[in-house]
Amino acid sequence: MKERHFVGIILLVVCIIVANGCSLSNYFNPNDSPVVEKNNQDSTYQIDFPMLGEHTPEITSLTFSSGIDFSKLTQPIPVYEVSKKMYSEYGLKILGEGFGFDIDGLQKNDYSYDWYVEPGHFLTIVSEGTFIYQNYTEDIDPAKPFPDDKTLRATAEKFLTDINLPLDGSVFNNVSDGLVLESGSGESFVEQRTVSFMRYIDGLPVYGNSRLTVSLDRELNIAGVDSVHSPVIAQAYTPQVRDAKDMLAKAIELGRGLQAFDLQKDSDKVSLVVTEICHAYWEDIDTNYVFPVFHYSGEVYNVRGECIGKFIGIEQSF
Repeated sequence: MKERHFVGIILLVVCIIVANGCSLSNYFNPNDSPVVEKNNQDSTYQIDFPMLGEHTPEITSLTFSSGIDFSKLTQPIPVYEVSKKMYSEYGLKILGEGFGFDIDGLQKNDYSYDWYVEPGHFLTIVSEGTFIYQNYTEDIDPAKPFPDDKTLRATAEKFLTDINLPLDGSVFNNVSDGLVLESGSGESFVEQRTVSFMRYIDGLPVYGNSRLTVSLDRELNIAGVDSVHSPVIAQAYTPQVRDAKDMLAKAIELGRGLQAFDLQKDSDKVSLVVTEICHAYWEDIDTNYVFPVFHYSGEVYNVRGECIGKFIGIEQSF
């Protein structure tokens, strides 16, 4: 019996949500000018990052590299409104045909539209740009090597182009192992490899509820496509940028934002040295908006001053 599971780099992640009772409607009136400065935001947060419930070391100090150019972090970045509406009937027809489905077989449910053939072969659509496709096969010799990453990438990009994807702003990111199977003898082997794409808006990467991946088997069959992509409708407003140092320091103090650690050694107490900060976007699963954030990266040190790994941090920039 084969057991399916996914593997990847295991990160030690923590994120605690600060409940603040604020909503976007407190700050944006669609009848106002599309560019609105928000000046009184000292105690408000509009992003509730997901709570992942992982253990995190105590952060005892935070410093910033002298090589960071903070002048590049003062440019206001707009908030965008995105659509989570369903495809039009024509859009559904075109998407279904791209995966080999006829519009007559589409089943419309309360929360999704579905083409279903059998377990492991289906297309489920949540909204325009957000869907998951699977066509799993397990008859391929596991000893057969995969094509190289360049071939996998080219095959995935051609498929997306053939079905009128990639979606706007999606850029190749990497190729990694996807589905891993385990035989009855306990031997594990890679069944699929996954080509991942990163979404960009105005040249900035989008994190959070945003992804596009294509999974392929050894014979370059498309085994799966996972897309979460909400089309941009309009610019909502442009908030005032806050201080990047203060935002991360407050996030650590308040236990909010995202801090993810990739550590080679365990340590209950660590110091962080931020080596890079850049603007990015965060797509929130619970709202129809894409928010500007600061993306932090750097090194982690234990109490003996040893560098024991890397970290990333994300916090809103307004």
